[in-house]
Parts: sequence; C-alpha cells; structure tokens
Amino acid sequence: MRFFISTLFLMSAILPAVSIPSAAAISPAPATTAGSLVYFGTYTRGNASEGVYAARFDPRTGVLSRPGLAARLSNPTFLAQHPSLPVLYAIGDDGAKPARGMVSAFRISPADGALAPLNAIVIPEEKSAAAHIAVDAGGRAVFTAHYGGGFVAAVTLGPDGAPVRFAGAVRHGETGAHPQQSSPHPHCIHPLPGDGPVLSADLAADKVFAHRFDYGLGAFASGRPPAVAAAFAPGSGTRHVAFSADWRFAYVVNELAATVAACKLDARRGALREIQTLSTVPENFAGRRWAAEVAVHPSGRFLYVSNRAGHESIAVFAIDADTGRLAFAGHATGLAHPRHFAIDPSGGWLLCANHDANNIVVFRIDPATGGLAPAGDPVPVPAAVCVRFARAR
Repeated sequence: MRFFISTLFLMSAILPAVSIPSAAAISPAPATTAGSLVYFGTYTRGNASEGVYAARFDPRTGVLSRPGLAARLSNPTFLAQHPSLPVLYAIGDDGAKPARGMVSAFRISPADGALAPLNAIVIPEEKSAAAHIAVDAGGRAVFTAHYGGGFVAAVTLGPDGAPVRFAGAVRHGETGAHPQQSSPHPHCIHPLPGDGPVLSADLAADKVFAHRFDYGLGAFASGRPPAVAAAFAPGSGTRHVAFSADWRFAYVVNELAATVAACKLDARRGALREIQTLSTVPENFAGRRWAAEVAVHPSGRFLYVSNRAGHESIAVFAIDADTGRLAFAGHATGLAHPRHFAIDPSGGWLLCANHDANNIVVFRIDPATGGLAPAGDPVPVPAAVCVRFARAR
C-alpha cells in the first residue's frame, strides 16, 4: 500500500458476573520488555481476529512489534485503561445469539502485556456491544455509549479496578433528518474531571449531552434528563470529542458532515460553546463524508481527525493555544478505513487502525509542523478498530 502525504507548513440493579476465558488458553503477547505496551481492539465476527491484541512500540525507532493475542473476546471494539491501576477495560459481547453487550476488565502484565481476566458485567439494556467506553479520573466507574441501543450506561468499579455492578442507563430520544439519524445514536462518552458531568455525543441528535452521575450513590441522577451541552448544524452527525489538557477547549468531530468544531469548554457545568467549525476534507470533495476519530497532540499544538470512505485520510490542524482555534495544515492520505488512531505518549508517533487493510500504520509526527509521514511497513492486525497505549507505572 502506498501513502501520499500532502502537508502545508503551519501558520504562525446488580447482575451476575460473566465468565471469560482463562489467560492460560490465550497465545502470549510479545515477550520483549522494550518500549511501550499498546493494545488493539478488533471486530471478531466474520473476521480472522480473536479478540484484543498486544504489541510493544519503541518510541526511539518507531518500530511496532508483531502483535500477539492478549485476550480472547468477542468484538472488543473499544478499549480504555484505569487512571491509576494496570487494568484494561473492553466493550464487547458474549458471543451468543442474540449477543449480550458486556464490559470486561483485565489486569495488565507489564512483563509481556498478557491480560488476566478480572471480571465482566453484562449491560442488560442492549443485545449487542457498545460503541465507546471511558473511565472517570477517580477510577470509580466505567461509562459506555450504545450506538445501536440509543442509551449511555455505567458500571461501578471496586478498589482493584474490577467491575462491580451495572449502575443504570439513560436513554436518548432525539433523531434527525438524515437516513442515519432515524433513531438515537450515542457514539462516545466522556466523564469530566472531579464530580463533573458525563458528556456524550449523539450522532442522530447532532448534539453533545451532559449527564449527571452521582459517584457516591453509584447512579445517574434520577428524573433528570440530560442537558444539552452543545448543538451543531442539522445533519452533522456528532460523533467523538477530544479535549485540551487544561480542559479549556473541546474539539467535536461530526461524522456525516466531515467537520470538526472547536469549542470553549466549561468543565464544571459540562457546557460547550462553538467558536469555529472547519471541514476535515477538501471543501470541493464530492464523495461520501464520513469522519471518525479526533485527538489532541500531547503538546497541545496539533489536532488530528480521521476520514473514511472516499477521502480515507487523517487531517492535520494547528491549534492556537490562546484561543483554541484551528488552522488546517494538510492531509495524510492513502489509508483504508482509518476508524481510530492514537498518539504515543512521547508525542513522536501516531498509530492508525487501518480497518479495511487489516493492519496498523505507524506515522512519524513532525514536531515543527505536526505533519505525518509513514514509518516502515504496516503491521498486521485483523479488523483493527481501536489503538490504546498502556500508561506506564
């Protein structure tokens, strides 16, 4: 596969636990201890994938080791890590027909990246996997967004990071005019710092909602519908959100319009104020607009947004640190359904889950411009859809 880079210089009720396979039955992840651990979520139904894969990434060279199976799981399409413990969480399902959506937790082995099962909790509201998962900064609860079911949910966590109980769900009710907006579609979930609201972007509503969760009670606020944190142009298809490190700004990617909105964030109230919206594909692009992931560079200087369908690219933007506004800087193209990507902790590299090509592409990040250049050959991972670096301990 060839990659074409075009980068402009930047301008100045409790349910029983569900058993999951023993780690002893799973092929080991790479044994080397060099570099950072990185995990890959996948689609398993109808694919060669068997679950979550692990590899080592060397930030000095940009070399990604060949991934090994770390946990056998059905459709672990999105991953998250506990803020202070070596525990990895995965959404997925139990593989039954009809399938039941679950949250599974695994203890990370720092030596080889192997994942030892801790516990799994069924999400009773939906007979399929969730679309997104996140953990609050205090490690008290895991939150999930359910695109197919039209709701968000929570699972409380024990002191060891293991899921304890299903803590309820809140259904969304708004729809839109686009064919893809015929029913509510919460697509991401983000608990804000402290005891702040939990934000969720809904593709059908073209909105970001703010939910109140009582961490003391371990439940969503009773009888209180979610507040509207922000509303975007009808038909935008609001999908994912990324935040500046100081929580002053939020960046919202709209899937159907292929746009990204820079917003001022009031993290205490969970309110967003749109200050700018830019296209993530060329303005004259005539193909399907289908944006996916958004991420802020660790330096706070750059923003990245992936596009699928006709444009198949990652758009690069410069961030004004004072205003939060964006300036388009270029595209890295030649990808194949880049649904998700992650930036390594050093800020020197971006790893992209190239779903339709069944591989991971490593890009070197230019520290001056934020531009992306492919580094080495793609690394095979079947049906890769999520990249998650494990935080060092």
